[in-house]
Amino acid sequence: MRPSALVRAYLPNTRSGRILSCGAALDSLGTGLFLSLLPVFLVRSLGVEPLYVGLIIGFANLLALFASVPTGWLCDLLGAGRVWKALVVVRMVGYSGFLFVDSFLAYALLTCLLVPLDRGSGTAQQAFVVHSEPPGERSRSMAGVRTARNVGMSVGLLLTGVLLGLGTDWAFQLGFLLNALSYAALWAAVAAVARTGAVMKSAEQGERPAAADGSSEQEVDQGLSPFRNRRYLTLVAGDTLVLLHDSLLFTLFPLWLVSRTEVPDAMVGPLLAVNTVLTVLLQVPLTRWAKDHDGARRTVIAAVGPLLACCLLFAAAEANAGLWGATTLAVLAILFLTVGENLHSVGSFELSHRMAPPALIGRYLGVFNLGNSVQLTIGPPLMTAVVLRGPAGWIVLAGAFALGTLLMAAGARRSGESATARKEKIS
Repeated sequence: MRPSALVRAYLPNTRSGRILSCGAALDSLGTGLFLSLLPVFLVRSLGVEPLYVGLIIGFANLLALFASVPTGWLCDLLGAGRVWKALVVVRMVGYSGFLFVDSFLAYALLTCLLVPLDRGSGTAQQAFVVHSEPPGERSRSMAGVRTARNVGMSVGLLLTGVLLGLGTDWAFQLGFLLNALSYAALWAAVAAVARTGAVMKSAEQGERPAAADGSSEQEVDQGLSPFRNRRYLTLVAGDTLVLLHDSLLFTLFPLWLVSRTEVPDAMVGPLLAVNTVLTVLLQVPLTRWAKDHDGARRTVIAAVGPLLACCLLFAAAEANAGLWGATTLAVLAILFLTVGENLHSVGSFELSHRMAPPALIGRYLGVFNLGNSVQLTIGPPLMTAVVLRGPAGWIVLAGAFALGTLLMAAGARRSGESATARKEKIS
């Protein structure tokens, strides 16, 4: 396959999806620069203790716990495009503020302001993709955006090494400036899609959600709040538990490798890179399995196998497997973890909007993203206090994955006859 054909195979099919992917790649390039430069800047240039950095990040995540809910409400009220563009502008201004940070207090204030905005922006992004893409293309376009973000993040991480190699204070300023400018590229992409008139009206959103809790489909469409929709809340609860794979990868894995195995510490970076590269390769192809409600539900269920396998492999790597045995098991565990998390992310996104009334997609996505906020709050302490303690911890985590999958499958199960049959009866 020629390189151009390979690139096309991983790009969204729609023009709007490709534009958003380009904007997301440039935005994430800046994010990669920022996230890798900031810790070095705080410790080396400002002399901040790493403990205090962690405390501020934890507090900021606590403040952001419910940020997705009002964002979703605003998306329904004002339009996802307007809300997302506004958030991008505010974040661009906010991240420009790091050019002038000269104290721990300034860093803390900016972080506590920006983390909730970052969380809300994720909800606005999803709502905008749902409204701007045809039903059959949403998962592929969203996967294209995620793939582009992974590619951009990787490039940003590589550029960090170049800037740090310069060994000058202005290198930090240049990195922070590039991050702020990257938001301008994202804003331009969102504005370009919005100008094309691609954003669809509620009536054009496609498949209506299945009735929930015995209520009629008409009652659902007239505005059942996500907080009263028990099936949707069951889906969210399950998604929260399965999302623990995020804390497993980014919080637990590095600590586990250096403290519980004989694998060399230098393998942390390469193994995380395996996850990033494999995610780039898998995201778009896996969307073919989740093009409708039932396919998305099956994809989520399929994710539990690799996730349980990764827990087993991680536990086995601890059991005096030796250098080569532990390294091999860790590599296999990362491979299974990556497959599981990508199956879950593709299926869960499709379900998150398929089960939402068309007129309330923003509100529903806001509630759905509460799961990620909760996971970011409870996941890291769970990983370090329970899972990192030994084999029993891996059993607990495997149980959480299994329970989460059962809840998602139950929440996403259609009640009564299918939506297709209902439409045929009506017609």
